[in-house]
Amino acid sequence: MKRFSKNHPNLKNLEILCLCLVSLANIKVLFIIFIKRNVVYYMHRIVEVYLVDIIMSLIPNVPIQLKKLLSIIYLRT
Repeated sequence: MKRFSKNHPNLKNLEILCLCLVSLANIKVLFIIFIKRNVVYYMHRIVEVYLVDIIMSLIPNVPIQLKKLLSIIYLRT
């Protein structure tokens, strides 16, 4: 588990993203982002690349660091 950002101005967008990822749990997204005390932590497992653009299109003003992080989202097909 790693610290991703601290006191990010787009924290609300990150919260929305968390909800999107939680809603994808039924299709076994092996990627978790959660917020604790205004710090975003993440952990992931590598399975297969998929679905990054869909999530990006749902959320405006996603920080570049988060976009890079989301480029390693992997789903089990």
